[in-house]
Amino acid sequence: MSDDKLPNPHDRFFNQSFSEVAVARDFLSNFLPKDVVSSLDLGSLEPTKDSFIDAQLRSSQSDLLYRVCFVDGSLGYVYVLFEHKSEPDRMAPFQLLRYMVRIWEQQRREKDALAPIIPLVLYHGNVPWNTSRSMQDILQAPKELVRYVPDFASELFDLSQFSDEQLRGQATLKATLLLLKYIGSEELPKRLPGLLQMFADLQRQRSGLECLKTVLIYLSSGTDKIDSRQLVDAIYSTLNLNGEHLMPTIADEWMQQGHEKGREEGLDEGLRAGIQAIVELRFPESAESILGHLSNITSTDVLARILESAKNAGDSSDLEAFITSQSNGQQSS
Repeated sequence: MSDDKLPNPHDRFFNQSFSEVAVARDFLSNFLPKDVVSSLDLGSLEPTKDSFIDAQLRSSQSDLLYRVCFVDGSLGYVYVLFEHKSEPDRMAPFQLLRYMVRIWEQQRREKDALAPIIPLVLYHGNVPWNTSRSMQDILQAPKELVRYVPDFASELFDLSQFSDEQLRGQATLKATLLLLKYIGSEELPKRLPGLLQMFADLQRQRSGLECLKTVLIYLSSGTDKIDSRQLVDAIYSTLNLNGEHLMPTIADEWMQQGHEKGREEGLDEGLRAGIQAIVELRFPESAESILGHLSNITSTDVLARILESAKNAGDSSDLEAFITSQSNGQQSS
């Protein structure tokens, strides 16, 4: 569980992706040890309700907790605790232990028998996981006292140690893992068109844009390896007409980021890229003329109003007139 406060772009994408039962089931069936998989009835996998975990845990929670029955049904069920990390974290074993104890405490309060917990860490940092794997790594006890240090196994899935071919599973899981793997990599610009195409294919199968919106919001907020212009170009070249529907969502995300972070330069860049993409998609014949009016505009508030107009204008002449009026108003103010 990350100590970063939500919403965190990595946590947001991880939660939205792995909260889909089919994705979690696919991951467990492909990456848990085979003897563990054979003991579980993955068809019974279900997410636990938020109220299961106490308020203190819930306030800092960014992981996912599932419950699954044993295959023979005789031993009750086991919990699967998904933990997400985008950077190596020396205290990860201690964090896992804290949350495991809280889960068991909640079972005690509900007078349930304590259930086994399988803790999983899915890590996608830029360098291999190079820190603690157990409580004994954290507590430097002399050998005479090691027996008193809590010890438990956890599964670490370090995506930096997997080749693309080793990332098994159905299309949704594989695309998700590849995006997590490359989101912080220098290879992201080269990989971006292929990644977008994978998610575009999934979107067509699902007949909806929500999957693509989730991915594009993650790309717009979760990496410094591509800029807004590169993302716009990839959307325009890969997604074709979908870009007209998706760019307003991404532009709104850039606006929110810019306002939250107070970075005028980044906000300005995002607004201009969003306006350009929407104009090129909606009014390609007039794009050069329309965009020529932007060069004199320096106010991010004016750019934000132009972006809204670009999304909603009935035709190109309406938009061009609006931009001209805004530019004149800026100069006179």
